[in-house]
Amino acid sequence: MKSLVRTTLTVAGMLVAGGLEASPLPGFHLAAQSENFLFYTRDSRKVDAGRSQRFLAGTARLLEVQVQGKAAYYVHEHAEEVASTPGVYGSGVTDLKTGEINAVSAYHRHEIVHRVAGALGDPGRFFQEGLAVALGDEGRWNGVEVDKLAARVRRDAKARGVIEDFSRLEPNTAYPVAGSFVGFLIRTYGARRVSDFFRDCRPVTSLAEVASRPRTIPVVRGPVSSAPRPCNARRSRLASSTLPPPT
Repeated sequence: MKSLVRTTLTVAGMLVAGGLEASPLPGFHLAAQSENFLFYTRDSRKVDAGRSQRFLAGTARLLEVQVQGKAAYYVHEHAEEVASTPGVYGSGVTDLKTGEINAVSAYHRHEIVHRVAGALGDPGRFFQEGLAVALGDEGRWNGVEVDKLAARVRRDAKARGVIEDFSRLEPNTAYPVAGSFVGFLIRTYGARRVSDFFRDCRPVTSLAEVASRPRTIPVVRGPVSSAPRPCNARRSRLASSTLPPPT
């Protein structure tokens, strides 16, 4: 019996380590897989395993992070199906904790950036979406450069609050503002320092972990907790030093 238990636990551990899901969403079947993805589809819809994996690998190299394991990538036919699965309407959505992607596109660069960023840390939706727009959408929103779109509202007092509350602006304004801002950070400070900022937004559990993390912006001193204090300090610093005052 002990041998059976050990064998069962070993197999279970291998499945978890490999990122294999016990059961896919109803109606979906495994169509392909790569180093970091398990591609599921239905109704003979195509997947794009090659381009998706190459883009993930390139983004991971740029941000200097290793993406571990395999996560599901579900290709849906309609945006309504994406909404019914994770509870968010749109062309795609990514679970930052599990890396699971639900999208209507077989090659959704925006969501793949989320998959990579999830391995770094979570500074909040503004920065997550900004990074995905800057890298995944190549700094464009609906075919227009996000810097041009953001310039129309950058002195709006409401736009300044979007860092803390992404839903403050409607999507066609919020995403370009976030993409323009994070794109500016990448051009000004480099992808490595932006990556370090994301890393600082992982929950801390010990003084040793705090001491081991790189610092590029002064942090708030205080007791160790699960709250990412360095992340909050950097986010406030970025907001106050970079966003222009309203007029």
